[in-house]
Amino acid sequence: MVYKVILFLLGFSFFCANTHAQNLPSIKFVNCDSVYDYGSIATGEEPRYQFEIKNTGDTALLITDMTSESGDFKFEYPQKPIKAHKKTLIFVTYSPKDPTAVGSFKSEIFITSNATPKPYPFIRISGTVLPTKDASATPKTQQSGRGGRGGR
Repeated sequence: MVYKVILFLLGFSFFCANTHAQNLPSIKFVNCDSVYDYGSIATGEEPRYQFEIKNTGDTALLITDMTSESGDFKFEYPQKPIKAHKKTLIFVTYSPKDPTAVGSFKSEIFITSNATPKPYPFIRISGTVLPTKDASATPKTQQSGRGGRGGR
């Protein structure tokens, strides 16, 4: 009898937790993965990448901050809440602390929002900075899933 009560309480707790989790805001990428490669860029360029995201939760999503491991990125994100099931754009610009540095780079981008209590990895970005400008440099703004080198 005691086991049935405990089993019932555990099942009820799981049901309540699962129902609550479905109501929270959440972020889903639209037309891209959580990995992006800028490819080859020229020294001094600051390419900008456009991500389309969707709030797949049932309540408004509020992004409060974005940061990177390296500090070599600038971010533009909506300051107003993103309504449930709506899409929006986030822009990430590679802006190195040392504009003369060349070579490959990798960084994880973190996002803070009301969907989680602390910053969590949002996307991994990599690329290579070439010593001089050339024709293989990426365009200034790229869109996720519509060209560029998104994917794993």
